[in-house]
Amino acid sequence: MAVLSTFKKEPHNCPICGNQFKEEFMLTGSMRQVNIKMTEELRTIYKDFNGKPVVPFIYDLLTCPKCYYSSLLTDFDSIYPIKPQYTQKESEYIKNLRVEVLKEQATRKELIANISSVNFDAEKNLETGLAAYMLAIECYKFFDEKKIPDTKRAICSLRAAWLAADLKLDDLKNKYYKLAQKYYSLIANRPDDSEGFKLGPDWGNNFGFEGVRYIDAVLNLRFIDDIKDISKKFEILQNIRATFSKIRGFGKASQTKRGPLLKLSEDMFQKIQPLYDKIKELVDKKITNAENISFNYDNSVSNMTTVTETEQPKTKDNNCEQFAENYDDEATLEFDDEKITEDNILQDIDEQIKKAAIEIVKYAQRVGIKRDTITDIEKILKKYFKN
Repeated sequence: MAVLSTFKKEPHNCPICGNQFKEEFMLTGSMRQVNIKMTEELRTIYKDFNGKPVVPFIYDLLTCPKCYYSSLLTDFDSIYPIKPQYTQKESEYIKNLRVEVLKEQATRKELIANISSVNFDAEKNLETGLAAYMLAIECYKFFDEKKIPDTKRAICSLRAAWLAADLKLDDLKNKYYKLAQKYYSLIANRPDDSEGFKLGPDWGNNFGFEGVRYIDAVLNLRFIDDIKDISKKFEILQNIRATFSKIRGFGKASQTKRGPLLKLSEDMFQKIQPLYDKIKELVDKKITNAENISFNYDNSVSNMTTVTETEQPKTKDNNCEQFAENYDDEATLEFDDEKITEDNILQDIDEQIKKAAIEIVKYAQRVGIKRDTITDIEKILKKYFKN
């Protein structure tokens, strides 16, 4: 039976305690990552694989089973510069940093003590993923500001909230949603400093800084019922509404901005409109208390229509040929209000060029026609033209 993940042959060394441990990574292809839908929080939901939940972002972390040092894969070995030789000053800095991180080992262990089924030496599961993200949030305080720790805490907090929700751990879910709100508010209200770091928030997609602002608005909406002062509630709701409106405007103005973010922003704008109108009416009447006016975020989300994910995860093993097999060449496509079929696309040219063109159109629709799709489009063309 095909497996979802495996371990690398070479052990990984912890830069903090020197422990060697097995590094697990997710396999791709063979229909392992079949997306079902995308939620309003830009999380992709996947079909189970051989009875096992598929949550790719739990493989985005490394955690030392001995000292519980944890971070995103890209940062694990860069908590301090690794090079053949250090100056005396650098050596002293590294020594002090390691001691500082090790001092909090017991605290980190206690943090995840109440989560069952956590074993960082075994295959990852939802519990291990949640524990790893909780630890990573704590460990990012030891990273230099150049590593944008607030941005990474924001993403880690949101993913921890998702996992806690999957496991029906309501206290942890609320804690990490609140923490995500705190960090997303920080990074959304200052210039984008990601410098090429994928802002996700989920594995395999990158909605960039517009996605950060969108998530900030969604998280503020999640906690809008906590605010009883009508004026404050209306002010926050105005900002949320403005964010959704701006993203809609960007998407309509540029084809490169189209995709699920535009669709979700349109949906969210419409869904909050009744609440906005109601609150505005109270503000106009100078009513100061909004205790009886609620949005009920969780219920509203469960009743919302989800959208199909439009950006394919990009990994070495998951290229255009693999997911192109899932396309139905006879299916009808829609761009805006125009229908495109095999009968009305490039009818007078070579059959192979027609097939390639149809596949490109389908792929472009799927990803929202973004700049980084050029390489993938080239792969599709090479599939048909060997030379």
